[in-house]
Amino acid sequence: MGRIVVWYNDIEGGFNFSRYSAYGTIDQYFANQEGLEDVIQELMEIVRTGYRIGGQAGPPRPGPYPG
Repeated sequence: MGRIVVWYNDIEGGFNFSRYSAYGTIDQYFANQEGLEDVIQELMEIVRTGYRIGGQAGPPRPGPYPG
């Protein structure tokens, strides 16, 4: 979909979507563990409304848990 790619994160065990600027390179890593249907539903909602309804978890960060 334009410059958005749907991809599977085999480390986290879930689907994500991200923008890309060069073929074969994902610009942003996300650690979401969504099902494929959920990702497609969210993309359809973006197309329908122009807005994103959910968030995305960023990549893991080393160090102690801040909580």
